[in-house]
Amino acid sequence: MKSSFGESRSVIIRVKAGRKAAVTNKVSRRTSHFHVHRLINAVTARLSPREIREFENDPDVESVSINADVTALA
Repeated sequence: MKSSFGESRSVIIRVKAGRKAAVTNKVSRRTSHFHVHRLINAVTARLSPREIREFENDPDVESVSINADVTALA
């Protein structure tokens, strides 16, 4: 996930089963801009490129992706 130096991005962090509390704790230590999704194993957060790389390499994390607006075409 490439971003310009220092530019924070909104990302979706999908967590492994049973690891949501651990990942949420890690996210909350880095930013106050996050939301825990109760129905899915995910947390959205605004993170720096360095922090994104840390979560991409975290063994508790399934995947990290950009949190972008999605529209449907009719």
